[in-house]
Amino acid sequence: MFNVKIAITGSSGFIGRNLVTHLLKSKYQLTLLLRDSFSEFLILNTNLSEFHYRDHKDLEAFIELSKFDFIIHLATKYINPETSENVSEIIDANIIFTSKIIDS
Repeated sequence: MFNVKIAITGSSGFIGRNLVTHLLKSKYQLTLLLRDSFSEFLILNTNLSEFHYRDHKDLEAFIELSKFDFIIHLATKYINPETSENVSEIIDANIIFTSKIIDS
């Protein structure tokens, strides 16, 4: 129905899962941008595709080629007090990754 192309990061989180479910009902063309092989939406749906990326360069190239109408960026990495997360990983995921999406 709609020909609007939307890319979504963070689709495995609470907000992302619910947003994808809602947007699929509205017939938008969705692409889930995934860091790993997780997908809760492995259902046969012609309005949904997935792109699994290894690094920022993969993602930048894919976004540039895909010409999305919108990118909804919900992905984040947070510090779990029970583990020793590396602060540079947090900065990379939350700041550098966001700026790469904006630049693409």
